[in-house]
Amino acid sequence: MKKNAILKIVFLVFLSVYLNTHAQNFLWHSEDISRNEEELTETFRKYQKKPSKEKLKSAFLTEFKERTAFHQSVIDAIQEEPDDKKDWLNWINRILSLQYIYDTASPMLTQNNIPHKQFTAALDSVRTVAVKNLYAKGIKALDNPSALNHYSDAYWAFTAVQQLQPGYEKTEDFLKGLKVEANKKAYLKPLEMSNQVNYITLSLSGSSSMDEYVREKITKDINEKVVGFKIENQGSSLPDYEISLKWKNINLDNTPGFKNTYERTAKVNNNIVKASVTDNTQNFSITSSFEIIITDRANGKTIDSRVFNAEDYEDYVTVTFTGNQAALTSDDLQRINASKFANSANFNRDFINLFYDRKLHPLICGLISKTLGW
Repeated sequence: MKKNAILKIVFLVFLSVYLNTHAQNFLWHSEDISRNEEELTETFRKYQKKPSKEKLKSAFLTEFKERTAFHQSVIDAIQEEPDDKKDWLNWINRILSLQYIYDTASPMLTQNNIPHKQFTAALDSVRTVAVKNLYAKGIKALDNPSALNHYSDAYWAFTAVQQLQPGYEKTEDFLKGLKVEANKKAYLKPLEMSNQVNYITLSLSGSSSMDEYVREKITKDINEKVVGFKIENQGSSLPDYEISLKWKNINLDNTPGFKNTYERTAKVNNNIVKASVTDNTQNFSITSSFEIIITDRANGKTIDSRVFNAEDYEDYVTVTFTGNQAALTSDDLQRINASKFANSANFNRDFINLFYDRKLHPLICGLISKTLGW
């Protein structure tokens, strides 16, 4: 057996175990399933276009067998668990994935004498049992207020029921009641900036400061997507949690890059005109360290803290020209005109903005959500 095939099997076994031990909270939609099966779909399309190619046939059949075996292995592992431990949504997602694979690949399966399978009966059976068990799990969690995270456990159980069978029994009433209980409050303390090295304080998004930008973005994303608590301004009532944000250092640097010059010629009124267009590139870089501390105000203890180190790079390009403007292309003119209104200060601002958005914000929100959310 080839080394790559062995590594792939090991990976699939590991992934199967991982997915079976980490409960899924959401039912997959068709878009989720098709995205998961992109590699299989691609091999199927290639084979369908050239069905006489043995290499394409082999690649498709191998991928088909591996994907179906993988989903079945997850199902088999879940079936071994007691009902109150089963990852029901994961089980149903695997059945939906198998149905998608057989439906999508049906023409070429028939050509290779592989019988088409229907999973409707299995799906209905598992869904019925899942709804009853998850509903009972939610009731049990509500009836055990002394248990840790009982509201969270109940919420996710009833959320799963609502996905599988909307309006089942009193699911909607329970979810409404649980959202009322999700009344914990967190306060984001003002962002501290220290040891900024080459960083110069800049305004982002017009008049917004970095502090305002960061806190508003975190507040918006957490309050829209996370259940269990809300981030609020500190008012008359004290928050349950405090979240400290400290940008410990930002080192923003730039170095001269390179120049590329392009010659342009054009014919104007039977005369040849010429121009030279030059791209001037500067290389900008950021290295940064950002600390977040989440504190329980009731006892003053730190619940979690983390330092996120990150770096990023971006090129800043300005375009100039010499010679006759009539020789320039429309693309040249657009880039040159854009450069007239560009400056390195604006680029710094946008670069730091983008750096925070793509390198730090997901990590910060992920930690807050994981620590305080349901």
